[in-house]
Amino acid sequence: MGKRGRKPMKSDTNTRLEKSRESARQCRHRKKLRYEYLEELVSDREKAIVQLQQELERLRSICKQIDQHEELVSDREKAIVQLQQELERLRSICKQIDQHGMTNEIHQELIQWKNDPDITNLNH
Repeated sequence: MGKRGRKPMKSDTNTRLEKSRESARQCRHRKKLRYEYLEELVSDREKAIVQLQQELERLRSICKQIDQHEELVSDREKAIVQLQQELERLRSICKQIDQHGMTNEIHQELIQWKNDPDITNLNH
């Protein structure tokens, strides 16, 4: 037995070939558009990466400046604390000198009073 149906005609074959060619052209065009889109996407991402790297470097620089400033502030704070401690020590020394000096002054005054004939005569 033979095949059922009719044999394709030559014009049907030509029509199918044309449709196949057209389909292949459209496929290649879509593929080209897809690659162009992907290339543009990659290019945009690469630009974004460069911008982010620059921003990262800028922020690192700012952080480094802040760290240096904090070290400077810390050093200054340490110096202020040391100066305050030294000031307290000097105040303590001055207070001791004043107390000792006042005691000596009082002692000297008492000696003068004892030796002063006018004051000695008042007591008798």
